[in-house]
Amino acid sequence: RTSGVPVIVEAVEEGTVKEVVEEPEESVRSKGLKLAVCFVGLQGSYVTWGFVQEKVMTHEYESGGRFPSTVFLVCANRSLALVVAGALMLYKARVLRQVTPRAPFYHFSPCSVSNIISSWAQYECLKYVSFPTQTLFKSSKVIPVMLTGKLIHKRSYPWIEYVEALGITAGVAIFMLFAERAPRHRSHPDSLAGVGILSLYVFCDSFTSQW
Repeated sequence: RTSGVPVIVEAVEEGTVKEVVEEPEESVRSKGLKLAVCFVGLQGSYVTWGFVQEKVMTHEYESGGRFPSTVFLVCANRSLALVVAGALMLYKARVLRQVTPRAPFYHFSPCSVSNIISSWAQYECLKYVSFPTQTLFKSSKVIPVMLTGKLIHKRSYPWIEYVEALGITAGVAIFMLFAERAPRHRSHPDSLAGVGILSLYVFCDSFTSQW
């Protein structure tokens, strides 16, 4: 043992000796703290993003009408993501001296295009449907994701997962049915065009996650 840390000595093929230091096992308290931080960070980010997204797309501006350009929002979103990703790559390469893996652009171009289309559809549909409808529709995305995985990667899922997916979808459908019967407090009713754009979003987002 060295400084209280157990050391395993392994023989190497060339006859030399290599010391492998075992990392101390992480405590339950440390794991719980990490889980709490990740949970608060993810939920806080997504809730804030959804709130701002709905505000931008459904607010009636003084100039008359709503935000005119969904493409601009997607472009701004992707531009900022590109800057942050580039800064992280430079930090890893210049400061941490990590070897950056490289791959041909065409390997990622299909999922990049589908991701851009899904982002556009996610903003655009708020012109035709309410944010709760969008959220509920996205909650039933399990079946499209499974079908896309089966078509692209020939994956097979246990029957229990299909039952769970159908149960989630049925629950969402029932909730939406009762929501339709309840008195509406929406700025506009859901339209067929909005449902079509939501379907495009779900398909492209499922393709992106399964590529």
